[in-house]
Amino acid sequence: MTRPAEPSRPDIYARITQQIITQLEAGVRPWIQPWVSTGSVTVVHTGNLSKFSLEMPGDGGEVSSGAGGQFTWYRLPIESLEIGGRSLEVDEIRTLDLTPVVSRLQEAAGVEVDGVVGQDILTRFKGVLDVGTQTLFLQPVASNP
Repeated sequence: MTRPAEPSRPDIYARITQQIITQLEAGVRPWIQPWVSTGSVTVVHTGNLSKFSLEMPGDGGEVSSGAGGQFTWYRLPIESLEIGGRSLEVDEIRTLDLTPVVSRLQEAAGVEVDGVVGQDILTRFKGVLDVGTQTLFLQPVASNP
């Protein structure tokens, strides 16, 4: 006795692969993180705000959590940011207590760290890292991806 043929099921892998290819051809990058994380924005250590004539905002900040646990960060509106003598149009940076990061980097590399340049700045450039001199060279790109 033979079994009746089962109706053919769609190949889910082929369907998803085709969706990804269609999106890529349309210029969409489906794997890009669609949410904002603290790694995507430029952050200045709260201990160094006065060095840049910035002050802690009066509001209570926003509570988030990450690999290091829970933390509170604050939005700081600014008009521009200067890095290496180049003025960049940036309308906001964030500040939070980076003491654990700053102290460990200072111990390891012997350099003072004021903050972390985020993806909001870095994605505007093509970067070349010279490991020998520990220098990052940033070349502006014509358009953002």
